[in-house]
Amino acid sequence: MIKNIVKNLTALFTGEVIARICHFVAVVYIARVFGAAGFGAINFSLAILSYFLMVTNLGLGELGVREVSRKRDIKDVAETVISMRLGIAALSFCAICIIAFFGKKGSATTYLVVAYGMTIFPYALSLEWVFRGVMKMKYNAYGRVINAVLYMALVLVFVRNIQDILKVAFITMACDMIACIFYYVNYARKFGSIRLHLDMKRWLAMGKISTQLFVSSAMLTVYLNFGMVALGFLKDDKAVGIYGAASKLVFFVYALSDLFVAATYPVMSRLYHESADKFASFMRYCLKVTVLIGLPVAFGGTILGPKIIRLVYGPSYFESGAVFMVLSWFAAVNLTSFAVSYSLVSCDRQNIYLKIMALAAAFNVILNLAIVPFAGYIGSAAVLLATEVAILSASLVVIAGYARLPAISSFVRPLAAALAMAAILIALPKFNVLALMAVAFAAYFGALFLFGGISKTEIAKIKEAFV
Repeated sequence: MIKNIVKNLTALFTGEVIARICHFVAVVYIARVFGAAGFGAINFSLAILSYFLMVTNLGLGELGVREVSRKRDIKDVAETVISMRLGIAALSFCAICIIAFFGKKGSATTYLVVAYGMTIFPYALSLEWVFRGVMKMKYNAYGRVINAVLYMALVLVFVRNIQDILKVAFITMACDMIACIFYYVNYARKFGSIRLHLDMKRWLAMGKISTQLFVSSAMLTVYLNFGMVALGFLKDDKAVGIYGAASKLVFFVYALSDLFVAATYPVMSRLYHESADKFASFMRYCLKVTVLIGLPVAFGGTILGPKIIRLVYGPSYFESGAVFMVLSWFAAVNLTSFAVSYSLVSCDRQNIYLKIMALAAAFNVILNLAIVPFAGYIGSAAVLLATEVAILSASLVVIAGYARLPAISSFVRPLAAALAMAAILIALPKFNVLALMAVAFAAYFGALFLFGGISKTEIAKIKEAFV
C-alpha cells in the first residue's frame, strides 16, 4: 500500500512540476506578446471561468473518487458524474454568455470570455478523477503533462501578436479536449464505453452529497484568500504586496498538501469501507508522515524566511520576511490539517466537514476584520495560522471518536530532530541560503534517524517504493 501511495504521489508531483513549468513559459510569453491590456483580458476571462468550473464540478469529482475507490460500480458512477456535470456545464455556459454579452466590455473581451467558456465542456467530460479513484495516478500525470506541453508548444508556434488573442482560448480548449480524449481512451480499455443518462433520482441522491463538498470547498477558498481581501480594504496596496509576496512562496507547500491528499484520499475511503482498524492504522501513518514533513518546514521557514524572501524578491521586500515566518507554521499545520480534515469525507462525514469549514471561514473573516486594522499583514498571517490550528483541532476531536490516534509522545523525537536542525541553522548565519536549505535537509533527517524518529525498516520501505 505504501509503495502504491509513494508511486502515485511521485507521479502527481512530477507531472505537476512539468506542467507548471510549461504553463509558466506560456504565460510569460503571452504577457510579453499581448501587453498588459491583452494579458488582463485573458486573466479576466479566466477569473470568470474559474467560478463556473467550481459550479460545474459541484463536488462530483471528489465524490466520484470516493465511490470508485470503494470498488462501487465504476461505470455507473462515471456515467452518472459525467451526465450531471455535462448538464450543469450547459447551464453554466449559458450564464457565461449572458455575462459576456451584458457585461459592458469591448467586443474582443466579450468573444474571449465566450471562447474560454467553451472549455467548460471538456472539463465536465474529463475522467481524470476515475484514475485517482482507482489509484492509477500515472494517468493523471500523463494527462496533465500532455495538456501543458501541447499548450506551451501551440502558444509559442501560433501566437504572434494581439490579433491572436482568441487563438489562446481555442488552444486551451483544444488541449483540454485532447487530454480528455486521453483519459477516455484509457478508461475504455479498462472499463468500457460511457453512456450518458438522465436519472433524476440518482442525480438528486449524488447531488445532495456532492453539494456539501462543493460548499466546503467554497469555504476553504474564503478563509485562504480573505486575509488578502481584508488587507486590500483595510490597509493599502503595499500591505497586500508584502503579504502576497510571502504567501505565493508558502503556497507551494500548500500545493504539496493538495497532492498528498489526492494520493491518500482514495486509500482512506477504501480502508474505511473495508475495516475500521485498517483505517485507523492508515490515519496514524498519515499523521506521522505529515508531522515529519511539517516540522522542518515550520522551523526552517522561521529561521530562513527573511533570507529566502531576499533571495527571491530582493531587499525591497524585507518586510515580507516576518510574514513568511508566520506562514511557514501555517504551511506545516496545513499539511496535517488538510489530510486529517479531508479524511472526514472519506468516512462519510462530509456534513461534519462542511460545518468545520463553514465555522473556520466565519472565524477567519471575523478575526481578520478585528485584527488587520491594528496588526496589518502580520495579523492577517497570524489569523490564517489560527484558523488552520482550529480546523486541525476540531478534526482530530471528531476522528478520535472512531480511530485511535498516536499519542503526543510519539512526536517528541521528530520535534527533537527539528530543534537540532534549527540549532545548526542558527549557528551558521553567514552561509548562502541555498546551502543552508541543503544543510537543514541533511541535519533534520540525520537527527531524525539518530533519535529513532524513523527506523531502518521504514527507510527500507521508502527505498522499495521508489524501485
